[in-house]
Amino acid sequence: MSKILSSFKVICAALPAAALFSCGASYNIKGTSDVALLDGQTLYLKAYADDDFKNIDSCDVVHGQFSFSGSSDSARLAFVSDMKSFLPVILEQGEIKIKLNAAEQKVYGTQMNDRLTDFLKQLSQIDSELADLSHKDSQAIMNGENLDSARYELNLEADRLMMQRDTLTTRFICTNFDNALAAAVFQIMTVTHQIPQLSPWVEDIMSKANESFKNDPYVKYYISQAKYVEGVMNGTVELPNSGQAQPAPTAPVATEPSPTPNELAAPASSEAAVAEPEQNTEK
Repeated sequence: MSKILSSFKVICAALPAAALFSCGASYNIKGTSDVALLDGQTLYLKAYADDDFKNIDSCDVVHGQFSFSGSSDSARLAFVSDMKSFLPVILEQGEIKIKLNAAEQKVYGTQMNDRLTDFLKQLSQIDSELADLSHKDSQAIMNGENLDSARYELNLEADRLMMQRDTLTTRFICTNFDNALAAAVFQIMTVTHQIPQLSPWVEDIMSKANESFKNDPYVKYYISQAKYVEGVMNGTVELPNSGQAQPAPTAPVATEPSPTPNELAAPASSEAAVAEPEQNTEK
């Protein structure tokens, strides 16, 4: 389960807000799996509430089948979890289908989840191209190429891909401020942060956000904690004697997460993908 879900990249694709807006309604999740190790295992449906992630349902995988059902006041993000890895799903009206196979992990059947899966394919392609840059760097070394020249070109390509990934994420969130997908993707992109931070990317998103997005429980909690941490860092807020600032609750959605938009917003980001050219030390 962990190998399947930990590789699942999370983020959504843009869709006009009016088409995706959803009121409170019943959802029905039906899942299938051909992974033998999942049979007999308990899966949990977890969602953010009261400043933490809580179990809202559970079920056992029996002969490759599992299901959840319930109702929600409004469409929102949840995670299907084996307590080690988390698979994102938008709880919205209709029959939501989940496929957990060795070769494919897919959430589909409703508008928001269809868009989620479609976008994941785009994100996966960008991440694959970023990962391939390290392989190209190794090839350049093995082939005896001029490393200064080769790494210059690779860094340019890394910058282009990182900008493409960041633009894709930011555009999606800003397009969907009026529905559940914007807050869901913000949660997905920040939930692995051990320390909440008011990065340039977060500040840019919040400067454009409407009240609906700002008042989402997770967004509101994350921003309040990020401001508290910033206050502690700049000395305008003192830590209480009893402990440290409380970080936002985390859900390990990937063992080796791809760069977040927060990281992509920082300057000189390409060095993380490709090593710096070797310096000539001869005098």
